[in-house]
Amino acid sequence: MTNRRRWLCIAYAFPPINRSGTHRTLAFVKHLSRFGWDATVLTINPFSESLDMELSSEIPRNTRIVRTRCSDFTSLFAPFVRWRKRGTHDFRVVEQNTHRQGGHDSADERAATESPKSSLTNRLKWVEPWLKQALQLPDSKIGWFLRAFPIGLRAAFRDRPDVIYSTSPYMTAHLIAMAISTITRIPWVADFRDPWTENPFREIRFASLRRIDARLESMVLRRASRIVCTTPTMSQSFASRGSKFATKTMCIPNGIDLDLWGNVKPLRVTSPDVFTFVHAGQFYGRRNPAILFDGLRQAIARQSPSTKPIRLVLAGSERFDGVPLAEIASERGVGSAVIVLGSRDHRETMSLIAGADANVLVGAEGEGADMQVPNKLFEYLGARHPILALIDQQNPAVEILNRSRADAIVCDPVDSKGLAEHIATLALNDRNVSENAWCGVEEYSRGRRAMELESLFCEMLHEKCSAPAFPPKPAILQG
Repeated sequence: MTNRRRWLCIAYAFPPINRSGTHRTLAFVKHLSRFGWDATVLTINPFSESLDMELSSEIPRNTRIVRTRCSDFTSLFAPFVRWRKRGTHDFRVVEQNTHRQGGHDSADERAATESPKSSLTNRLKWVEPWLKQALQLPDSKIGWFLRAFPIGLRAAFRDRPDVIYSTSPYMTAHLIAMAISTITRIPWVADFRDPWTENPFREIRFASLRRIDARLESMVLRRASRIVCTTPTMSQSFASRGSKFATKTMCIPNGIDLDLWGNVKPLRVTSPDVFTFVHAGQFYGRRNPAILFDGLRQAIARQSPSTKPIRLVLAGSERFDGVPLAEIASERGVGSAVIVLGSRDHRETMSLIAGADANVLVGAEGEGADMQVPNKLFEYLGARHPILALIDQQNPAVEILNRSRADAIVCDPVDSKGLAEHIATLALNDRNVSENAWCGVEEYSRGRRAMELESLFCEMLHEKCSAPAFPPKPAILQG
């Protein structure tokens, strides 16, 4: 094809990095290539990341990958910590000598105790947590900017992309894209997989840093040519900030790679006579495993001897808040019913999901929880097995489950008693399932999501799309 176009994609997570965000970006790169758009991907050297080498085989041949290192800004903080600790140590030595002499301070000792270094150390104790967090604004990968910006700018001048696209998290990707777009005048799409200041999993302790963080977000939203979000609630939140944001904000949800699901072989780690739930993904922040374990314990307690035993398989991070999941399960009384597999590559995780009797989706609860939809929901849709969703009724995932006609049970994420009843119901397999179940899954294919993104690219460039006629031009939220 002679009239192929190119786009600059700035993404921290890209194959072979094994992160949930990798799959959205990879799908866009893969499907847009079929529509005549080749990608130059600016990403990191994946030395310190969990890897899945098989993902790299899906990258189109015409893709150029530019990898850079990511500097650790927190290393700049180490000299300050060492200096403060030395000052504290000097103070404690004087204090110990004073106690040995019966508690009576000599003039020299009082002078040492009140030395400028010790006094300054005590006054600056509050600076340590402030400085540590300041060096991680807007996120812990801000050091990537220093290396990626000049290299990305060079790639932009070399490849002359028609569009720049950045995706977060990490939000640093948007800062890199903003700088390159400002210099090159290339239109830029900022893709938000998670919210920024309204993210329920982010916590900034200091008001001064929250103001800086909000300014960075506002700068990105103002300067981006278009804003894309993965949930309608996030899109509406951005659009509500003013008409200039509403006219350039749209929602492109995550999706399912139906091509991959056609070749997935089911995998079980339990025997066929055990009813097996699978949870794929991580527990962190307000996405807590405690309610899931409590509901499981209550469901097992009410089982009769003749029913199938219940097991919960966890494929993902092995810890929550630094504590092993196996330990938390034991404390909650379900240690023998929970199987912690740890992180698995994407293909194996899909096989585990396909081999489950039911899959479990755990969302966050509380303010901001309706801004996010766990990415594993779409993998669950691909498997077409019953879904037990611990999410609030206002979460956009509920609409996705309804539109896809999924065989799903939605449960209050803080109601362990109700959860126990739903677990028991699923294990008994005593439910009527609609004949039209799963008939809307194709609506969430990643191919269609890529069509929506290409339609947005073409709208920005005032050109005709090369993708098939479906779907129509993406709707832009109006203020």
